[in-house]
Amino acid sequence: MKKDKQLRDVRIAVVILTLLIILAVANVAISAGILKELSGDAEALTLGEIDEAEELCAKFSRYAFFLSITVNHDDLGDAEECLAELTVAISGDSLEEVEVAKSRLLSALSQIRRLSGAGIDSII
Repeated sequence: MKKDKQLRDVRIAVVILTLLIILAVANVAISAGILKELSGDAEALTLGEIDEAEELCAKFSRYAFFLSITVNHDDLGDAEECLAELTVAISGDSLEEVEVAKSRLLSALSQIRRLSGAGIDSII
């Protein structure tokens, strides 16, 4: 009887571990897709595309909650600040400022991608 209980406990532990691994892999895949989409949209922005920049801000806000589950809020805040800078630069008249702000945003999104991925950095 005691062996049956131990075997049942082991099976429950294996099922829970398997579910955790599946959820972690799904999280990495979904986060990578979201960040790829955001990066692609940011890459396509250029001077004068204010509506597109505001749409990107809205999209980032929708995705930020999901990303905040596994990524530090400070990193999300940094990306949000870079996105705000890009929006301001796009409404201005300097293509150079747009490119600098875009580069900063892409770096921030890359940092989030690295942190949300499966690796030693995200574990520690």
